[in-house]
Amino acid sequence: MRSAERPPIELSPDFVADFLAHSKPVPPPPDIPGERLANEIRDLRARIRRGEPGLLTELVARNAELAAEELKSSGGGTYKADHETFAAKVDADGKVHLEDKPENLDWQDRMMLQAGIDPYARNKLAMLDRTRDQRVAVGERRRSAQLGRAGELMQKNIDRLWAMTTDLAARKAGLFELWDDCAETGSTEVVAAASAARTLVIGVIRARLRDSSAYTTAELAALNARRRSAAVFAPYD
Repeated sequence: MRSAERPPIELSPDFVADFLAHSKPVPPPPDIPGERLANEIRDLRARIRRGEPGLLTELVARNAELAAEELKSSGGGTYKADHETFAAKVDADGKVHLEDKPENLDWQDRMMLQAGIDPYARNKLAMLDRTRDQRVAVGERRRSAQLGRAGELMQKNIDRLWAMTTDLAARKAGLFELWDDCAETGSTEVVAAASAARTLVIGVIRARLRDSSAYTTAELAALNARRRSAAVFAPYD
């Protein structure tokens, strides 16, 4: 005979906040365009304000270096580089887009473009080569930030699932899909973020889907039969 059904246990906001705070991967060291120089300039200005002598020349040199940086911030984690005949736009994920400036091309350049030849291909390739490491760093920072929010994003997905349907079977299937979508391979950072997200899903299942609402043995078998993950979906183990 089934024992009296226990009241559902909800994950408290404090638990979720603590979980998210402790599930963030360690961010990589910054190597973002202009960031190192901006930090050095800030430090030099602070030291000058404290009365340290002989730093003005160094400050001027650092400002000149910063002004000469090829990639400049354009807001929202994006960057841009402006050249006479083309412009480059770097997305927050490090992807670059090159755009010609037709107004600055002479007739020979236009003829070459019409013939399918880019007269400034060498210049563009050189720019891409010069900024490769910085663009990688930009993309890595974005990726690290997204991985660091894995638990938060998973919680939002769960909240969205609960708002979309009150059907128990649909919620069970949705939670399984969220669990199954988490990566099991990749970098240490990726696996750690995915593991944190999975832990949150399991915590929600154990808190909300219990007793008469719990996954049945048959449901678990059916879901595991179509899972893509190597791990077995066993939320109550």
